[in-house]
Amino acid sequence: MLFSSSPLKCLAKQRLQTIKQCVNFPPAIDQLLTSPLPLPDDDVRQQTLIALDFETTGLNPKQDQIISIGWVPITQNVIQLSGAQHFLVKPLSQKNHQQAVIHHILPEMQQQGIPLKQGIDILFQQLAGKVLLAHGSVIERQFLAHYIQQQGWPSLPLIWLDTLKIEQTYHRYSWCSHARVKQDWRLSHLRKCYHLPDYQAHHALSDAIATAELYLAQLKRLFAKEYIPLETLMRASL
Repeated sequence: MLFSSSPLKCLAKQRLQTIKQCVNFPPAIDQLLTSPLPLPDDDVRQQTLIALDFETTGLNPKQDQIISIGWVPITQNVIQLSGAQHFLVKPLSQKNHQQAVIHHILPEMQQQGIPLKQGIDILFQQLAGKVLLAHGSVIERQFLAHYIQQQGWPSLPLIWLDTLKIEQTYHRYSWCSHARVKQDWRLSHLRKCYHLPDYQAHHALSDAIATAELYLAQLKRLFAKEYIPLETLMRASL
């Protein structure tokens, strides 16, 4: 049977293994590892999510850099703009600096940014008991995993949902299945399918908010008022 194992049970086992390694984690990571995990049947609408976006100079975390970080919480299906955060990241080098310009970030703006470690530390402080949300989460997952590896830490048991994967899984029920155009999984295109307004692309906070809005639109269209187990969307996001 496809996805026969429980993603949350796997995360719980991974968490125990990580704790047993007795790594000297920062307090925020200790809190993340000791906060209660949700149950597989918990309603996803009752979870607090962090919609996250990284803007990067490329797709390879081993040679490219995170140049900005943005996120916004979703609580009780409401986007909490008061909790939104956005940071420019000071570059370790000027390699691929032209890519930053695509994101409307000039070199002098980057020099006023914060170190990557500081930005990631602030992010980790927000994650205890939360579910991460991203569109095409492979970028955020890989760059975060690379950062964790660079710190000499074991991989961290994080809960991820992915609006792109959710759309692909439930495509036949979505607004986009009726579009008479070649399927396009980009955030901007899916938002148009759900009749959401245009937004400023290539900006970490703007993309995070746009992802949060798409997620809420997906819940309404795909599930209406039905109960949605968290693990159902976790499986869809794999």
